[in-house]
Amino acid sequence: MSLIARPNFATLAFPTLKRPSKKLLLIAFVVVFFLVTGSTVYNIIISPPSIGSENVGGKQKPVTVMKRLNAAYIIESYTASTMFCLCALGIVLVYLSMKPDQENASFLLTAGAMMCLIGFSVLMVFLKIKVPGYLKR
Repeated sequence: MSLIARPNFATLAFPTLKRPSKKLLLIAFVVVFFLVTGSTVYNIIISPPSIGSENVGGKQKPVTVMKRLNAAYIIESYTASTMFCLCALGIVLVYLSMKPDQENASFLLTAGAMMCLIGFSVLMVFLKIKVPGYLKR
């Protein structure tokens, strides 16, 4: 007789995990996408100010977009990240509008296209503020 008994593997049951729903996966993807594109790690390590200020005529004026290309305020990075997420969700809505037997396909297509257009426009405004001569001939 042995001091160590052999386990009976026939009676052991491994835990089973339920597969998460598609909506939960989409929400998790959007949250991770927001945190990554919002440069959360950069904000934690570098600790930039949330908003800046400049002196205009002896008065302090708040500034939300840093003029340097390789640096950003916290509010600027999270606003840009929100616009990236808006564009990504717009693309998802355009994709969903292309499914057959979709009752509200025109609404989904219009909403998705508008989300992409708004997000792209705001990002282009940010880029033109950061790089003043961008896309000029």
